[in-house]
Amino acid sequence: DTAGELIRHEVSSRRSWPFRESFALVNRAELAWINFKGKDRSAQRLAVTEKIMLEMQELADTHDARLIILLLNNQDGNGPSLIEFLDSNKLDYVNCDTGTSGPEFSVKGEGHPNGKQNSLWAQCISDYLHAHTS
Repeated sequence: DTAGELIRHEVSSRRSWPFRESFALVNRAELAWINFKGKDRSAQRLAVTEKIMLEMQELADTHDARLIILLLNNQDGNGPSLIEFLDSNKLDYVNCDTGTSGPEFSVKGEGHPNGKQNSLWAQCISDYLHAHTS
């Protein structure tokens, strides 16, 4: 909102458009509609993410817990500003952005990280935990 507070919206649902699986034009039109309907929320994604992380840190502090933010990739270009935010707010994080992308590191046909990418992230997390825990 205008005061910088998070507003929780009701859960919304929508039906997939008919024939989106059969016709690329229908699929493209549906994605354009989704992007149009959510453009205001999309523009706020970094600010919302930052606010949620601060709330998570407050909650962790309340329960004498340690919050560590895990950065897996920065494909949207928000990486440096997000890291600056974490540093300036003294939030612990581990940067596991391996700089890897593309077909070699993705499940064919869907783009999700594959086993090779997950193994790189697992090694990064393991290295961090070994170096920062007793």
